[in-house]
Amino acid sequence: MKLLFRNPAYRILTLSRFFNAFGASIFNLVFIVYASILSQASFAVAMANIVMILPTFFTVFAGIRADYTRDKVKWMVYSGLFQAVLFFLAALVVQQASLFAFSSLCLINVISDIISDFAGGLRMPLIKEKVAEDDLMEAYSFSQFITYISAIGGQAFGVWLLALSVNNFSLVAGINACFFLVSATILFLGKSKLSLSMSSADGENLKNEKLSIKDQFLTIYRNLRLVFLKSGQKNFGFMLFAVLLINSLGGALGGIYNIFFLSHSLLNFSYTEALFINQFCVLVAVIISSLTGNDYFGKQSFWFG
Repeated sequence: MKLLFRNPAYRILTLSRFFNAFGASIFNLVFIVYASILSQASFAVAMANIVMILPTFFTVFAGIRADYTRDKVKWMVYSGLFQAVLFFLAALVVQQASLFAFSSLCLINVISDIISDFAGGLRMPLIKEKVAEDDLMEAYSFSQFITYISAIGGQAFGVWLLALSVNNFSLVAGINACFFLVSATILFLGKSKLSLSMSSADGENLKNEKLSIKDQFLTIYRNLRLVFLKSGQKNFGFMLFAVLLINSLGGALGGIYNIFFLSHSLLNFSYTEALFINQFCVLVAVIISSLTGNDYFGKQSFWFG
């Protein structure tokens, strides 16, 4: 926490990250609630679940493009502004509940989430350069904490705002856009403290930019495997498969609950409140698990490990 006050560059990046993540979280549950009021609610909610997963398939690609982006601060500002424009458009589109509006929202959400991943990739090298090596662990840990708090706070704020405005989705989308705008403004005003030097490693990365997408993915795979083997583990392929399977099953649970609560109430809570309670419990569980790495499950290993 002290790092936030004594390092102006990290403070700017963290504040920008907070408003961006908060804005990205506001519309997550609201998007599902909007799908639930359409005529074919079950189908719309199922499609919304798929749409929210789609950006993960582009995460690695967005990270690669971020690594090869030279003027990182400028593109972080552009990313925030573009997200703000997208959600101002969403505010105009969602004034009526229709299939066209829902389809437009799906596209906007996918594009916005990919941009968020891209901006996150731009932010990491800045933190690495602007924060002393001894403080990097504190910086990364606090950034992760900000992500969790933004997710919980953003979703709670979105649910509260939706209830206060009596399901005024246009208002929520407009306020969502304002958070992205604030995030971009913070970066723009503090860009003088965020200049990034061009190291030899960055120069080598830019030389490798001409590699094909396939070669870039193969390079990432080889590097991951090398790190895994250096840690004394084996069967990298099985472990990677297990991690992907567990994440897939965990992600599927959220979609199942979103559809389940359409026809089943949770202690007489509204659909919106039930979704928030479910998401809140999941996030709290994630935070607890990240703080207790030496528990019973943390000491176990797979048979192929």
